[in-house]
Amino acid sequence: ATGEYLFLCDHDDMLELNTLYEVVKVINESDADFIYSDEDKFHYLDEPYFAPHFKPDFAPDTLRSQNYICHICCFKKSLYDETEGFNSLYNGAQDYDIILKLVEIAKHIVHIPKVLYHWRVSSASTAMTMEAKPYAIEAGKKAIESHLERIGAKGKVFLGLNIGTYGIDYEVEENPKVTILIRNYNEIDNLDRCIHSIFSKTTYQNYEVCIIDENSDFENVKSYYKELEKEERVNIVYHDTFDNAPSSLNFGINNSHGDYIIVLDNTAEILTENWIERMLGFIQRSDVGAVGVKIYNPDYTIKNASYIIGGPNGVINAFEGISKTEHSYFERENLIQNVNAVSALCMIIKRSIIEEVGLFDEEYGKSLYDIDYSLRLREKGYLIVYNPNVEIISYERDANNRSDDYEEAGDKFMKKVDLYKKVDEYYNPNMSLDEVFEVKTEKIG
Repeated sequence: ATGEYLFLCDHDDMLELNTLYEVVKVINESDADFIYSDEDKFHYLDEPYFAPHFKPDFAPDTLRSQNYICHICCFKKSLYDETEGFNSLYNGAQDYDIILKLVEIAKHIVHIPKVLYHWRVSSASTAMTMEAKPYAIEAGKKAIESHLERIGAKGKVFLGLNIGTYGIDYEVEENPKVTILIRNYNEIDNLDRCIHSIFSKTTYQNYEVCIIDENSDFENVKSYYKELEKEERVNIVYHDTFDNAPSSLNFGINNSHGDYIIVLDNTAEILTENWIERMLGFIQRSDVGAVGVKIYNPDYTIKNASYIIGGPNGVINAFEGISKTEHSYFERENLIQNVNAVSALCMIIKRSIIEEVGLFDEEYGKSLYDIDYSLRLREKGYLIVYNPNVEIISYERDANNRSDDYEEAGDKFMKKVDLYKKVDEYYNPNMSLDEVFEVKTEKIG
């Protein structure tokens, strides 16, 4: 090839008339060295296109879970020359392998949020299903394993919850202490279930449970605390307020000893045995600022599985209400992915970053402080990861963890979003902010 840029596509891809124009426009305006676009599918030329895949901007953890970039991408020939090129070891996932190699060294990756090619569906193509080429699934796993080796990350790659997707359990380094922070006010039943699930499910050993009592005045609660404190792992600290969640959490952080902090609601029940390891493996990476999990209601519909920044209230609960037998857009609720915010019903952060970014903002009261903190982490350049392979049930009555102070907190949050000029780069602009993951009727551009 003699071109300055290489444009990678397959024989069953059909370009739009403006495809090369849009790509060259990006090159001229930004000197991008790696470019990709959205896509959809078709059966025959006289039939409508369908299944539009409106992709996120570059998201490294999402890409390690699924080759969402796929066939058509454009990159500098000089960038390709720095790699080992294509390798038959990854036959069936050769595009996944080369994309991973390229993004490792690319300096400017640009996503064009427009459908610039159409992928023909046939019975022998993975456009229909990854089951059409089972060897491609194994090849994809090998491609990720090689990618991790090249970037110096230790982790075990496994097949994801959806066909053609993957997960990674990163190896926990050393044996750091983890503090589990739980706020509590006059509650026994929920807290007891939460504590019992921690003790019965947790396989990681170096942890402490720090219960922040928020001025409880029930005598039976005080008696319950005395029983809890007989457990060596449990420490109870007493705060003088019950109506300010971030204040209580900050008090707990300042009175605990863990290098890593798990914020856990007292209504939570842990379902995943190696939940701490699966969160800790991600948060130990230097580029990650927080990790969230899949949170169910008692009926196993999703209560929270990350947030989308945008819409009239500034934030949207991404996969709320989806049951275990249903799926969202491209089954995204089951994919390890980068997001902009996760819920304090269960999230992990690291003490060293708290010292850099600061504590939770106590002006929020009971609502939105976790999303605000996520955005502060993003402002500092840290990634936020949603890991659906850690599951909990929350028995909290209010599905969105919002209270009477939400309106006031919402005003403050909207000012913060405006201040950051925040647009959710992981939520495609072709998608509606009124009906989550519904495609807009009008086209971008």
